[in-house]
Amino acid sequence: MDYEDRLKMLNWPTLEKRRLFVSLVECFRTVFRLNNLKFSDFFELSISNRSRANHSFKLYVKSAKCNSYKYSFFVRIIQEWHGLNYQFWQVVEGLNGVISI
Repeated sequence: MDYEDRLKMLNWPTLEKRRLFVSLVECFRTVFRLNNLKFSDFFELSISNRSRANHSFKLYVKSAKCNSYKYSFFVRIIQEWHGLNYQFWQVVEGLNGVISI
């Protein structure tokens, strides 16, 4: 049985999608300070409204001076973060009393 058939049988997403999900969760935790990473060390909130992001948490990645940061998680996840759909952000706004946004 090949990989795709096993995924269908188990009703699992692909490894790529699972990794993306975990990366977005970690980005969320960093943005909303739910982990021990310091947000300002890795991201800045964008002040430009010209982004395609449909939410107020548009991220601007700090410039990379070395390849180890240039190809890191924090640089790679920005495009996916900005691509999150409107329904997701409605849920986040609803969590405003639960977590400090």
